[in-house]
Amino acid sequence: MGCQQVGAEDTAVSALDLLALNPTELGPFAVGHRVWETTYTLVTGETRTIPVNAWYPTEDRTGDAVLYIGLDPDESVLGNATPTPHPTGQYPLHVHSHGHQGYGGTSADLMRWYASHGWLALAPDHVDDRLLLDDPAEEPVGFHASRALDISKAVDSLRDLPSEDPLAGLTDTATYVLSGHSRGVRTTWTVLGATPDPNGVDHYCAGCSPEQLAQFSDGSLIDPRANVGIPMAGTASQSWFGDDGHRTVTAPVLSMTGSNDPVGQEDQWDRIDGIDFRWLDIEGGCHQTFALGVCDTLSTEEGYWIVNSYALTMGRVFLLGDDQASSVDLLNAPAALDPRAQLHVSP
Repeated sequence: MGCQQVGAEDTAVSALDLLALNPTELGPFAVGHRVWETTYTLVTGETRTIPVNAWYPTEDRTGDAVLYIGLDPDESVLGNATPTPHPTGQYPLHVHSHGHQGYGGTSADLMRWYASHGWLALAPDHVDDRLLLDDPAEEPVGFHASRALDISKAVDSLRDLPSEDPLAGLTDTATYVLSGHSRGVRTTWTVLGATPDPNGVDHYCAGCSPEQLAQFSDGSLIDPRANVGIPMAGTASQSWFGDDGHRTVTAPVLSMTGSNDPVGQEDQWDRIDGIDFRWLDIEGGCHQTFALGVCDTLSTEEGYWIVNSYALTMGRVFLLGDDQASSVDLLNAPAALDPRAQLHVSP
């Protein structure tokens, strides 16, 4: 595998204060990337093996070339770079669920933004739903349950790395920020604790066994470690969660949508009472503004900047207790960052 190099500011890790960094700018760390596999057992007794992508802070300036799913190059991160330990504790954790026919690196710019600020960012590949590698017409029965389980099992695999692994113990896996794009929105709401509607389960899990169906009501898909939610380019759809299934979520949620991507965001806003909820609608934003960046009505760089700034600030405020006026205002004032970013806050 080839070698690549990135430039970054020198980082004084001995005096590192994550909350002193500006969340609306790329952080000072260079970013390393690696991938491993984890295997777990489904309720059917079958085993499921998924790749797990990790982005993390590093002070290296060179590393291996990175190809997500062996196809998509990323010259902004360093493959298998040496992780930089936190000087006084552990780095916080951000986990992401990719969309239909995506892959763990689909939202790599968001993951790099977090890691450059001293977080570890984790994204499993949802096997059976990856671009070019899996047939979208052959999703297995119970797939929506396995997507949710992929999230908690990926976190478990990070927690359980052997002590000699360079990433072992680097991160606080007891709590994390969870984001998801497109189909990953349903995964995010499920893991956060939203209650699926029985009619929706019957429709989307047609052919499921009683054991598979039971997962949607017995709490086994919920991960209590997911304490902040950032669903992107999708909604807590009534077809899946009914009218009020979202109300069982106790974590704060920031829903991001684009004005050029009608996913029912206005509908969601009209019925989303009962939880700590914010809705950020980005003028000109498209479906891929939140993933690959492809959008005719908003530049990739501007879209990424808005998405990354709000996502990181949400994590800092609600996971790390950032009470600085600039951060709190960003999550409570309409268009605090940019006129195109219209924020709505539930009463």
